[in-house]
Amino acid sequence: MPITENKIILVTGATGLAGSGLINSLLRNNYSVFALSRIPQATRHENLNWIKFDAMREEIIHILKDLPKIDGVIHAAAHIGHENTVTDIEKYRSINMEFSDNLFNYYAGQNVSIPIIYFSTLSSLQKPLNKIVSEEDKVSPNTFYSMSKYWGELSLLAYSKSSKIRPVIFRISSPVGNNLKHMHNTVIRKWIEAGKSDNNITVYGTGNRTQNFVSTSDIAEAALLCLKSNSVSGTFNIASGTSISMIELAKLIAGFFKVGIDYKNDENEVEENWNISIHKATESFGYKPGFSSTETINNLLQNTIEDSRNK
Repeated sequence: MPITENKIILVTGATGLAGSGLINSLLRNNYSVFALSRIPQATRHENLNWIKFDAMREEIIHILKDLPKIDGVIHAAAHIGHENTVTDIEKYRSINMEFSDNLFNYYAGQNVSIPIIYFSTLSSLQKPLNKIVSEEDKVSPNTFYSMSKYWGELSLLAYSKSSKIRPVIFRISSPVGNNLKHMHNTVIRKWIEAGKSDNNITVYGTGNRTQNFVSTSDIAEAALLCLKSNSVSGTFNIASGTSISMIELAKLIAGFFKVGIDYKNDENEVEENWNISIHKATESFGYKPGFSSTETINNLLQNTIEDSRNK
């Protein structure tokens, strides 16, 4: 494996929604990267080292022992979902909990002063949400997924108290990439795929619920800022700083593809408003998102069309 004199960063979940864009940002900023991925990748770069790894079936310790001195870890790997099947629960336990714990435990025991940036979620917050969502809000996970991610936060903080590792926790709002194939099976993906097929978009309920969509490029920029700092630690909301309602989102996507919108009642609708404060991240390490929620969606729509034309 080629090693340069640049700082070396270990990235887990390197082919996921947030991880894939993160790799490119690190390379552009002259970092050397060891990227863990369950799926083999074709991308090649002199400072990029792919390591095939399956957290469900392999022990991470053996891989970590063979790596050179690491200057920072970005832990983006996770099983993401909101299902509670036996298979999903096992993945939450194995990947989100056991794998995270083994990773944190290993570097806590290496007597190294390095940042470990953990990609967590805002879905663990207690409902109903406060008018302005901050890092001080109460946590009350109501799914196995959110519970497993919050458990990872607690694990990292616990290991940091008895070691030199510097914990940095990103509670990320709804991430949106520039490529539809990397997007999770969310309402955005469903509506874009419907629009691409010239089908109407279906909005359930009033559409008044608001969401904060953050560009994966902004998540990557936040990680870079923390890697360059020698002191940042703690828990931070990483969001776009702007919100958009579901009806506004539907109109944006429907207008782009020139399709209609169907409205259906939803007796179980809960109108949440994700007004997320990013003040702490801005004050602590200068985080300033480059894209609003609307701009983030527009970028995805434009890239989706360009990708279709290039096929």
